[in-house]
Amino acid sequence: MKKFTIFTAALALLATVSCMKETLAPETTEGDGVSFTASRTEYNVPTRTQLVDGCKVEWKANNEVLVFGQGIGDDKDDKATGSETFDAEAWKSAKWFRTSTGGSSVRFVCTEPNYEFKSNEYIMLHPAGGNYYGLCTDDGMYMRFWLSDQTATLGTYQESYGYCAAKTSDFSKPVVFKNLLPLLKFTVPVSLDGRITKITVTSNNPTVDGFVAGNMICDYTGDTPVVKVFSEFKEEYKYKGGKDNVSLTSTGMAAGNYYLAIAPKTYSKGLKVTVTYKDSKTSTRSSSASVNLESGVIYDMGNVGAENYDGPGVALPYVFPLFAKDGTTNSPKYITQKVVTSNTLVQYNEASTGAMLEVKTSGSYNGYWSNKWYGHDNFVCQYFTGETTYFMLTAPLRTSMPATFRVSFGFFVDGTKNDVIKDWKLQYSKDNENWYDGGSFQLERILRYYSLEITPEVAFNAGENLYLKWIPVGNASWNGGTTTGTNGQLHFAGGVAITDVTSPDSKATGNVYAEDFDRINGGVDYRHAGQTNGIEKLGQLGEIFGDSIENWTAEQKNGLSGSYVAERPGYVQIGYESYPEGNRNTGAGSTTNHVGSLVTPALAKASGTINLSFKAMCYRSPFTGRANMSAAAQADVTEIVVKIKGAGSFDASSTVTSKTLSGISTSKFDKKTLTIYNSDATTQIEFTSTAVSGKFTRWFLDDVCVNK
Repeated sequence: MKKFTIFTAALALLATVSCMKETLAPETTEGDGVSFTASRTEYNVPTRTQLVDGCKVEWKANNEVLVFGQGIGDDKDDKATGSETFDAEAWKSAKWFRTSTGGSSVRFVCTEPNYEFKSNEYIMLHPAGGNYYGLCTDDGMYMRFWLSDQTATLGTYQESYGYCAAKTSDFSKPVVFKNLLPLLKFTVPVSLDGRITKITVTSNNPTVDGFVAGNMICDYTGDTPVVKVFSEFKEEYKYKGGKDNVSLTSTGMAAGNYYLAIAPKTYSKGLKVTVTYKDSKTSTRSSSASVNLESGVIYDMGNVGAENYDGPGVALPYVFPLFAKDGTTNSPKYITQKVVTSNTLVQYNEASTGAMLEVKTSGSYNGYWSNKWYGHDNFVCQYFTGETTYFMLTAPLRTSMPATFRVSFGFFVDGTKNDVIKDWKLQYSKDNENWYDGGSFQLERILRYYSLEITPEVAFNAGENLYLKWIPVGNASWNGGTTTGTNGQLHFAGGVAITDVTSPDSKATGNVYAEDFDRINGGVDYRHAGQTNGIEKLGQLGEIFGDSIENWTAEQKNGLSGSYVAERPGYVQIGYESYPEGNRNTGAGSTTNHVGSLVTPALAKASGTINLSFKAMCYRSPFTGRANMSAAAQADVTEIVVKIKGAGSFDASSTVTSKTLSGISTSKFDKKTLTIYNSDATTQIEFTSTAVSGKFTRWFLDDVCVNK
């Protein structure tokens, strides 16, 4: 087996296997007229119009072959122009042979029983008809054929482009047809079933490589056919039609394998594959590695559905939003409801990503509502009675999932309804058939937001689906005793946030001090706020942070100190709110704001004038400005404070040790810079806020750099 690596990690390896075995068939004299027996060389996987096991390629009944020879479909020199040309009508005088049976070796019979063949040598082309052929025998044995866009055919290639050729001087001897073109094999995954309408292949270096399809020439002067794009064979030929791309087309490709014929040649900087989806959006995969595509070889391009797919699909950080249009409506703002089975099966779809949350109960289901408890928008439903009842999120993936990811969500129960199962588990799957455990949790009366980290046992690639399913386990009641789960009310709150637990790459460099927080990781990634409508979609999930600084390890602290500072994925949150007894089912007036403070270690390398830079972003309540809230949304300030402890000043000629920075973004990190004068090894920097009555002071910090 030969293997050529032509794509980087963004594209699958092209595994190539050449199966050019010559299987000679026995001679037969059955039937009328001139005849011959023919077999086919084999591709490395079954790809003929009739598929068989292994490499075997078979003929089908009524397959036809064109035979050319001296005086049979040959061309003459074009004396008027002084250049050789192929006659567009030449194929009409070629002789047609047809087989009445199918199989690996069959007998072809001339359709003109009385024709007398007198040439010394013949060349043969299959398929016959449907495309454009010609022949020139003045200086050799040649055939011209047309290669263009192809209709996607599940499990094989389009028959009219499955060109193969043979050569003989004696019809009494078996002939072997050799495949003229390489095939590219593409696999449409189940997650993209019916969603792809075109797969287009182009060269990354067309100026050097030339065309990938168009008018083709087969030179069969020697023992082995040599195939080139027509214009590359002889520059003086008139017919130079070529295509710089070739496509598979469909109204919607079902999941499975497809094959595309392409010109055999060396593509000096690799290939580019563009996938077009039903919504007209596209994705592209490419490589700069040179690859030689040989006739008669199949190259496995792997799954379609690229890392940079810009159509519907989920990329991290992601939130399936339960945000309602206003504070009293039962109508969600970003998802739509579809009742599949009245009272027991309802689906909620997010059109922008194609994600869907399915709710399956064993009885009455009350649907979506906006909870009275300070906008913790949620589903409320009954009859979760066992593992056949569930919440299930289907997320089509626009990018591959990381080795570990975090899933966050909210639950609570109605305290007046005791009949709710306490124990639940989260499962994950890639096919909705084989399920794996992702973690367990217990329900409480108070609203809890949970975060479970999953290191999946199976890989999740772009173009596939991630399934997450929440199911009740056992019969223990949340309020003690046992239960059937029929009469309780359960609330699924906030939505679902899926976050990468791998911190972003460090961008913090400094010859005095640098802190990138990449070892800090917890909570929901608030950077989702930077996406379209991201703050609203996050809803109250945006409040979820990880461990506070007093629970960090010494390695995590790395000399940092402070209070009311908590983990976020790769950055920190300074300041946060608390709820009475941890119960989030309260309005703004019941929560307590805590001003945070984070202090660097003493800057041992500091002296004189130093330059400080850092990134900051402020939190914003998703309910600020939303109509009909039961309690006014408590806003966050967009000011932060930077202080100097020990030596140093923000003014060269006076002692200014505090700076307030205003107008900080609530949807992206802003980079801020300050100059500190008269510093020394005792200098420390504090990041904090100023308390404002009736408001929160929550903000995020990343990439602290100090340079001389």
